[in-house]
Amino acid sequence: MRDLPNSEAKTQIAAAVTLAPSITDQTINAEEFCSRFGLSSPAIEAVRKAMPHESLMVEHFQFDSTEFRSHITFRSVELSNGGILTADASKFDEVFQQEPVGQDGEVRFITEGQIVDQRFRKARV
Repeated sequence: MRDLPNSEAKTQIAAAVTLAPSITDQTINAEEFCSRFGLSSPAIEAVRKAMPHESLMVEHFQFDSTEFRSHITFRSVELSNGGILTADASKFDEVFQQEPVGQDGEVRFITEGQIVDQRFRKARV
């Protein structure tokens, strides 16, 4: 998703990742996954490009939410003001509530909690 310029496609993929555990133990392929969650053409193309081989898009597998979560642990949202919000992918929408502000796509994120750690990094996550 990092290299995907289409923010709507990123939002669609993030939503699909959040909802993906609902299909655990079902047999599915990547094309069906994209269709089930209503991904747009740019989002589907991003999924296709992420696959090491084109044939993997149609290869069926049994979806395992535990395995899925081991690969997609955290979700981060970077804002135009430089802020970066990160939380467990499966709980991101519970940790950060968002509300639209105006009509230009601006959003306000709201959260509460106690500070348990702070860190500095050399680069963005």
